[in-house]
Amino acid sequence: MNPKLEKLLDAHNFSAKDRYEIFQIYSLLSTQRKVKFLENFDSIVWEIWVLQQEIVSEQEILFWQTLENIENKIARMKKNQLAQKTREHIDILRWSL
Repeated sequence: MNPKLEKLLDAHNFSAKDRYEIFQIYSLLSTQRKVKFLENFDSIVWEIWVLQQEIVSEQEILFWQTLENIENKIARMKKNQLAQKTREHIDILRWSL
């Protein structure tokens, strides 16, 4: 691995998975692009951080939407069950009169 890239990765505390993925991308670049990659590493890290924050926000939105959907379905099921039981009781009362 490129020592400068390794030092940059260490400075930004990337996980082993992220380090591996960044190195895989880096290894596919041409020599000229590798130099630009290293020169612009701080801005790349910033963009990665922004994307990670967007992902976290989207996950939270999806989680709360899913939870709301589940709560609505449970409420509808309870309402339907109550309506069904009420109809059954009304039918029983009709037949008993």
